[in-house]
Amino acid sequence: MKNKEYILISACILCFCGLLFFAMADDDLARAFIAKGDEAVKKGQIQQGIEFYQKALKESPEIPEIHFKIGEAHLKLANKGKSRVAFKKCITLIDKISKPSPVLLKIKKQAETNLSNLEATRKEGKSIEQEYIKELLAFVKKTKAKDSRLTEDTLNQILEIDPKNIDARKEIDDLKKKTPIPRWESLIKGVMDEWLTPFSGEWAIGNNENEMVAD
Repeated sequence: MKNKEYILISACILCFCGLLFFAMADDDLARAFIAKGDEAVKKGQIQQGIEFYQKALKESPEIPEIHFKIGEAHLKLANKGKSRVAFKKCITLIDKISKPSPVLLKIKKQAETNLSNLEATRKEGKSIEQEYIKELLAFVKKTKAKDSRLTEDTLNQILEIDPKNIDARKEIDDLKKKTPIPRWESLIKGVMDEWLTPFSGEWAIGNNENEMVAD
């Protein structure tokens, strides 16, 4: 009985040691990729650095530092959305650690600062964007009675910025209702009507003759 317990305990210890060994090996490989990523970023090869960080992430997805470095790299490329995701993940992982090291706490603080700045920039950007849309709509009101083409181009520009803008969509609908048929379309319609008129007359005569025969 004791031998069985001893064997079971030994097996458990071996399994634990094996898992620990592989985990350490993964972390070592991840650290190697992080170092390569850091080197690439220092040389200004930001995208290549991100690729190395992604490789590190595959080896050890629970290392907060990797997510932070990915966020910083994307920030340099102005990929604000990807930066935001990476910084949030970094903070979440650090919060899961019961007693994070001073280094991790410093990383967390910087990630929070970066997130705060990104949020402020996004709000400021939206505010500037809305002001610009207001200016374009004001311009539309001045030009719509004079230049329908310029008005339409301006409204399309607004919808590129804000596809759901109700005012711009309403103005485009009104413009379509008021815009006359282009001159070339009118000409084609006139030519087609003139060309078809003789045939329509012959068709009518033919029908009358058929009716007479039938009678």
